[in-house]
Amino acid sequence: MARRGDPGPEAVSRRALAWAVLAAAVLPNAAAASPAADGPPAAAEAAADAEASAAGWLHRLEAAARGRGGLDARLRYTTVQGLLGDAQVRFGRLRQASDPAGGVAVDRFRIDLDGEAVDGTLRELDRSLIWDGQRLLDVDRGLRRVRLREVGGGEDLTRTLPIPLRVDAAELQRLYRVELVDDADAPAESLPPALPGADPAADPPVHLRLFPREAREDGRPADPLDVWFDPATGLPLRGATGRDGGDTQAVDLLRPAAVDGFEPGLFDTTPPAGPGWSVADDR
Repeated sequence: MARRGDPGPEAVSRRALAWAVLAAAVLPNAAAASPAADGPPAAAEAAADAEASAAGWLHRLEAAARGRGGLDARLRYTTVQGLLGDAQVRFGRLRQASDPAGGVAVDRFRIDLDGEAVDGTLRELDRSLIWDGQRLLDVDRGLRRVRLREVGGGEDLTRTLPIPLRVDAAELQRLYRVELVDDADAPAESLPPALPGADPAADPPVHLRLFPREAREDGRPADPLDVWFDPATGLPLRGATGRDGGDTQAVDLLRPAAVDGFEPGLFDTTPPAGPGWSVADDR
């Protein structure tokens, strides 16, 4: 798989094509003077649009993840209450396992939260969120409190973790209308952190905006989901949902790395046993 900073012949050709289309748009006289060099403008624009389309990126990201057994990353989870402006930032480790053949049913993840910052105050956490593909186990060891509930994939899961860890193009297109977002003029602070050792001149993250096809239970449009991926590796970098003035959630994956997989027991959703635990089973 290509490294950041080593885009390979396909990326080089895409860049050359993009520059040709830009030159044709900005310098029409020059483009008209040398039609043979640039090729038919309509064909070039159509090819560039097809290459940069959201659907095209979905399929490329899906292909990049197909042989990945799992994902390991540090995680930063930021929640802002729009009405009050209160912000909560939680930190931890994310581990996700996939079926390398692409079976969605066996995807699962575990988040171990070890710290949080609330209104500038930092404190330790000992809390785990474990999803086995059907059930979500929330274990707060500090409070000795457990909650177990059924959580399906798709939009149900994004309420807990607003970032698709592995792209299934057909499933995402079934649940969402997907658009490619141009971040060329976006301020640097609004973009996800770059991968360690990334070439500053490398292509920027791929930004997709997902609009749920179904409205919320109250009939209002559901909030869109914004996701960013590293274009060279296909690794997820950030997911964010919410609207300006309302509650927002954002997940940043710091130093994400592809791995072969994890021990299956890591994703066991059996509640802890023993005295002193408060268990809520909402299945």
